[in-house]
Amino acid sequence: MDRYGKIFFKNGNFPQSDKTIVIPNNFSLMLPIHMARVDEKYIYETSKYNYLPNLHILNCINENSIHSNNELTIYYTSKDKSALAEAEAIDKSLINIKVNFIKDPELKEIKDNNREGGSVHFIAHGDDGKIVFNKSVLKGDEICEVLQDSLINVSFSVCKSGKIIQKELYPYNHSSWSHKMLSKNAKKVLTHIWDLGQYASKSFITSYYKNENMSKHMTNYKPSEYGGYMKWGYLE
Repeated sequence: MDRYGKIFFKNGNFPQSDKTIVIPNNFSLMLPIHMARVDEKYIYETSKYNYLPNLHILNCINENSIHSNNELTIYYTSKDKSALAEAEAIDKSLINIKVNFIKDPELKEIKDNNREGGSVHFIAHGDDGKIVFNKSVLKGDEICEVLQDSLINVSFSVCKSGKIIQKELYPYNHSSWSHKMLSKNAKKVLTHIWDLGQYASKSFITSYYKNENMSKHMTNYKPSEYGGYMKWGYLE
């Protein structure tokens, strides 16, 4: 990761910032820039990075149209006890937010239980573009299609939920769950490029929903266990 940092900041001039937007190229979609190390620190420890798929996506985003209804729906698998533990931890960490739990949903249930201005979170296994619940396997693309427009937050505690389908060389032609949700005017999308550790996920996601400095909560596990997380969309 130190060598990765030197690739981007050869002259040692690393600007620390709370407002950095990155449009990642092909390589950075596999190894997020904020995971690089500069001066013996990971970039995520000193700066906040958000990602956009491309500048054209800004034509689909209208920040002023989004008003939160203070409601979060968590879809989780019953196949793994840690999924429910993560959902309960999120619920306990939030104040003045109504949290709904839906176990092992079908596609229609997802469609019927989200509305504009709300947030959704998925906790399940990921497998080649699919989300694996206890008794059903749903395609991620189809889930994105049935989710409402203008959601405040769409987050996936799902391994490899940030996978990019590269249709051509240029970011404009990439496709992913993040692309689909941002094109539907979602304010924020959280995905993971790599496999996500169960215990690291629980620690990470509660700080994410509380808008805390996540780097303070990323010391108990190896950085790789956080699944190469990527925060897409608006900066806070």
